[in-house]
Amino acid sequence: MSLKKIIDWEISSSQQTSDGVVDGPFVKKYDLSGDPDAWVYACNVKIGSGTKVYGVPVSTNNREVFYAQLKKPVKISQNSGKWTITGLSKVDFGFTHIVYVTFHEDIAEIIGEDWSGYVTRPLTYGELGSVVFLGYGYLPYGVMGRFTKAGIFIELIGD
Repeated sequence: MSLKKIIDWEISSSQQTSDGVVDGPFVKKYDLSGDPDAWVYACNVKIGSGTKVYGVPVSTNNREVFYAQLKKPVKISQNSGKWTITGLSKVDFGFTHIVYVTFHEDIAEIIGEDWSGYVTRPLTYGELGSVVFLGYGYLPYGVMGRFTKAGIFIELIGD
């Protein structure tokens, strides 16, 4: 085994990767690397059940994350204690489909199904006027809300 392969293996084993969802708008952030043109895009990322990492920069030259938006699943990596968004994830943390099954001897029977989780989407024009009691025009267009599967409003999303 060559020295280069050993070093590459050690670097890859020291990196920690995780899946998360974009939990805030993308903002321009100044990277303190010393380069005067070192502006990067960053956003908040929610990892797992409620852990939120603030100001996670998008890795440079990553065209895949260009299409990410609020609640989009992303892959993040931690190297030397610093988190970076490295790409889109194939894991989404929105819904869980639960199927209830009973077993009688060798026969399985589905007795019901349920959904847990939430839907995140922009509010409609009607919801913009009815969610807040101050009337239409108080919330901006494009504000995101979290809803149950049945369409019941839970909360507004954003910082």
